[in-house]
Amino acid sequence: LTKFLNLIKYIHSRANSSEPTIMKLVSALNAALALSLVSPTLSENYGFAGEIYDNKADFEEFDHMTTGDRVMLVTKKAWPECQSDSRLKGDAYKCKRHIDAQLKAMQLEVPIDSIIIWTRHDRSPTNNAMVIPIDENNMCIGRSGGGIISYDFDWCVPDGPSILTNPRKIALSRKLLKPSKWSTHVAGIKDLDCDYYGDHPDLEDWHQNAHDYMGGDFENACSTADGITKYEAAKTAGSVVVPGCQQIPPIDCGGMSGVDACNMVKKHMVPYANADGKNMECWLSYGKGTNMDRQIESDLNKNNVERDSTVKIFAIWETRRVTAVPRMTGPRAKLGSD
Repeated sequence: LTKFLNLIKYIHSRANSSEPTIMKLVSALNAALALSLVSPTLSENYGFAGEIYDNKADFEEFDHMTTGDRVMLVTKKAWPECQSDSRLKGDAYKCKRHIDAQLKAMQLEVPIDSIIIWTRHDRSPTNNAMVIPIDENNMCIGRSGGGIISYDFDWCVPDGPSILTNPRKIALSRKLLKPSKWSTHVAGIKDLDCDYYGDHPDLEDWHQNAHDYMGGDFENACSTADGITKYEAAKTAGSVVVPGCQQIPPIDCGGMSGVDACNMVKKHMVPYANADGKNMECWLSYGKGTNMDRQIESDLNKNNVERDSTVKIFAIWETRRVTAVPRMTGPRAKLGSD
């Protein structure tokens, strides 16, 4: 494996030469390495790409790649050993050190970082967010699809509850809870004309400036009549939190768009900042593995939206246990091998 990586590094270092013969040699050696030297057995053991091409089109795509991308083509993008290797014991920190060492050894043209994504816990920097699952029509569906959303932790309101008005404090509250690049660069803001704008002009403004109020993947959308009835009832009832620590009751968002459900929660049901000086924020999500999740990835690639490539390690905070095979995500991930 070391000799293989050193050879790749040497080939890459010669790619800047202006000599046509050297360039042809670089192309030929890269093709040979990808097509011949990397065997299926090596692929199974180390995650390299073996037997890559089944047709001429695939080979031509490889033939027109930059040398850096060809190196990535035979570069590992998944780390199943984080769960299967007894030396790593499924530990997130050991897994990260292992991945970082391998990424460093690959001598990649573009640095790639790994990140541990923990299950949320009461000390998480994003523990002030209500997760709002939405469907492909941007309607709130809740965690189990029944239109019920909930908050996992206690919401502690100090004596003398306050609503944040200081722009700096508001910005700090949602610093890590911004709209995704897909939301801002691809989906944008739809020009809606919901039939309830006349009665609720605040929701019209909310829709037009949705990227300033919530985070995640989402588009703005209109609620149904039933959803607006629920919104009006919540607005009339007012805050569900008082000074002290309390559980926020489950919230019925059925018939409401994700952006309207967020307004209902942030502005009316949980309007007071917590003891850490943070607002209740919203994180909208279509869910991993859904059609929209795949569409977002396709849209980002098609629109050449600049993103960082990272290796994501999902783990349980309490036990440090890795819960899924860590994988590289981002524009260069498609060039690697499982």
